[in-house]
Amino acid sequence: MEMLRTPQFYLMYVAFVLMGTGGLLVTANAGPMARSWGFPASVLTLAATLSPLANGASRITWGWASDKLGRETTMILTFVLQAICLGSVVAVGQLSGGWFAASLVAVYFTWGQIYSLFPSLAGDYFGTRHATSNYAVLYTAKGVASIIGGWFGAFLYEQSGSWAMGFYGSALMALVAAALAATLRMRSISAPPVNAAVRATA
Repeated sequence: MEMLRTPQFYLMYVAFVLMGTGGLLVTANAGPMARSWGFPASVLTLAATLSPLANGASRITWGWASDKLGRETTMILTFVLQAICLGSVVAVGQLSGGWFAASLVAVYFTWGQIYSLFPSLAGDYFGTRHATSNYAVLYTAKGVASIIGGWFGAFLYEQSGSWAMGFYGSALMALVAAALAATLRMRSISAPPVNAAVRATA
């Protein structure tokens, strides 16, 4: 409840929703995308095989980087990269099967880190004593993102006949998330750590 009374939580929650959307758009619609662009099943199989590896590697790589660069700085960097990679799916992903697989792998490598950075940041801000309960609340943002990315992304395709609106929209959302991470970074520099007050009463 103390966490819910802080503005940092809501900045993190909205950023989580915005960043979760693009990766979940790909996860839910990779098959329909491949079919709509005329790619054979082997291309989708290649992308589906490599993407989880990129997803897992991103959590380790960017988690390690955040220990060196700082959580918020790493978020800004990877969120901007995610926006570029999401745009590349419709810009070059439909050119060939190789580009399709490569663009999806790039999306996952710049998306999966949210599942290591956000729980770490929650621990940094709100302390470790109730880290599991706090992150469980924050993690509900994934459910919101799954509706936007999975269902609404497919709806936009059905209405427009193109995946461009969904992907460019998700890229814009990732850039907004980067701006929110920058706001968190500025607040953490200018104000005492939130967890100092939380731990005092935990």
